[in-house]
Amino acid sequence: MVRYIVKRLLQFIPSFILITFLGFVLNDYAPVDPAERLAARSLDGGKPITGNQRDIALKQWRHKLGLDLPMFYVSVKDWYEPDTLEHVADRSEHNTLVMLNNKYKNWEDISSYYSILKIEQQKFTILETDSDSLRAIKAICIEKISKILTADNDSIIRIELHELAAIHGMPIYIHAELYAVKYPPLRAFTKIYYPVGNTSIPALFGISYPKISFHADNRYHRWLFGNGENGKGVLRGDFGLSYATGEPVGDILASRIWYTLLFSLGGIFLAYLISIPLGVYAAVKKNSWFDRTSSVVLFLLYSMPSFWLATLLLMAFANPDVLYWFEASGVKPAQGFPEGASIFEKLRIALPYLVLPMICYTYSSLAFLSRTLRVSVLEQIKQDYITTARAKGLPENKVIWRHAFRNALLPLITVLANVFPYAIGGSVILETVFTIPGLGFETFRAITSQDYPIIMAMLTLTSVLTMLGLLVQDILYALADPRISFNNTKR
Repeated sequence: MVRYIVKRLLQFIPSFILITFLGFVLNDYAPVDPAERLAARSLDGGKPITGNQRDIALKQWRHKLGLDLPMFYVSVKDWYEPDTLEHVADRSEHNTLVMLNNKYKNWEDISSYYSILKIEQQKFTILETDSDSLRAIKAICIEKISKILTADNDSIIRIELHELAAIHGMPIYIHAELYAVKYPPLRAFTKIYYPVGNTSIPALFGISYPKISFHADNRYHRWLFGNGENGKGVLRGDFGLSYATGEPVGDILASRIWYTLLFSLGGIFLAYLISIPLGVYAAVKKNSWFDRTSSVVLFLLYSMPSFWLATLLLMAFANPDVLYWFEASGVKPAQGFPEGASIFEKLRIALPYLVLPMICYTYSSLAFLSRTLRVSVLEQIKQDYITTARAKGLPENKVIWRHAFRNALLPLITVLANVFPYAIGGSVILETVFTIPGLGFETFRAITSQDYPIIMAMLTLTSVLTMLGLLVQDILYALADPRISFNNTKR
């Protein structure tokens, strides 16, 4: 058994690597710039920021997150693609430079044009003036340069450059001595773009060829192993920082997992505790009034969506206008527990918050498990070994519980393998309805706010729990049925 467990754990390694690889790719291609969001949060509480302060913050965060590194250990690029594009902090500007380089294939001219434009943008940004007219022109120039830097096609760049040059002819600009001293004519902006759009470099002999590069330090390596300075890596439980709060994802999940485990595992425990005697008794008393009544009730329970029943219970038993027996949301009073309260006092105070959610976590699994066990026990009762046990004069309870029930456990063990991932994924709706601060509610918040590190952490955690559930399932199979042995099994 020990050898089998070690073998299965080793087999999980390729699966885990594949899972982390998919998580990395999804996170990297997510339609959100993490550096942009984290920089905005760190500088101005999440509000948009502009100017030199923004560029510096973006560069710092891109370096900290490893976004200025190549994506994988090996990169295959066309001959005209540079290795410095990853250092462009702004994603929109990066995409514009990629578009220009793919079209004209003259990175030196494009890089020179980009550098000059960024310098001029910085000059306009830091320019101070008391004139309202000059401030208006300054704002127009900054806006147009920003559009040029982030344009998604060549035509927009040319149009904006010509409009920027036309500002030079405005009377307010001609008579602005401060502007004339600090800046050359704006029409000179059209000249810096001329080499970009008119010196396209063709492929050698008309053939495009790839360029292969190797990178020891890359984003995927840092995603897995970290670099010590800016994170420990996914393999050591570090999923980065939340885009919404800037907190470490591991700390967020650690503070919320206990509520999810309390309700999910507590609901499963109650479901098994009730469904086992219920299913066995229904099988032994087949076609009796108890069997028929329990079948109808359990089928009704199983057919009711959890969110619908949760809403119904809240309207009926947490409503001051109907019955206010339980609390509608949360897991404890808003003011917290009294200072110095014992564990039993805390449990008494929290009980009104726990009853309705626990009912919703329990009822669906209860209905399914009891029906599954009933069918399984009925199949075992028909077997010859049960007839033999009865013929030997064994008590009926011993025949049912020691022989029939033990062999009927295999379907329940199969269902048990889904308990571990269900503890995470199955709690999203109910935790949202009851406002339980667990992993499910955090997942819903992360999806609505595009907080991708939390989503990827939940994906990885759910996948690992699924693999763990399958391993526990195999171990319980061997414990429930001595005929199952893994010592010589070839998998």
